[in-house]
This record gives sequence, structure tokens and C-alpha cells, in this order.
Amino acid sequence: MDETISDVEVLIDGYDLFRCDRPIKMRGGGVILLLHVKKELQAVKVEGIGDFPEQVWCKICVGSDYDLLIGVGHLQSRPLARTTIVS
Repeated sequence: MDETISDVEVLIDGYDLFRCDRPIKMRGGGVILLLHVKKELQAVKVEGIGDFPEQVWCKICVGSDYDLLIGVGHLQSRPLARTTIVS
């Protein structure tokens, strides 16, 4: 995924699209998260979780008591020991 690929090329009808593109100079990579969320719920992109560059997170507001956090990331060749995983 990079900025040369438009949302329209990967969007599936009825799904919310969240993406994190790899810089165009680099080959491959980037991540995309497609979620099918009920109309009464809201999915919102969340920034600043973890310390690896290719990641995308979103929060689904499930109710007044809690939110659901969903994310996807590409660690490249980086060892897990150097990556912060948020629980």
C-alpha cells in the first residue's frame, strides 16, 4: 500500500477503510484494515499506538461503558523484543 493506490481500488461496499501507507520510495508494505461495523456503532482511527511505522488502529465505540480497539501492523524484519505492544 502506498499513496499511488486509491481508497476506491481497495474499498469494499459496506466496510470502513483504515490505512497506513508505506513511503513511496520503499517497495511493498503498508497495511490496511477493513471493518464491517453495524450502523449504530462508530469506528474511529486512533493514532500513536506502538512504535513501529506500519500500523493502523481504530476504536469502535461499543457502548457507554467500553470501547473496542482493533489494529494491524507490519513489523518488517524488526525483532518483537524492540516493539511495544499495547494491551
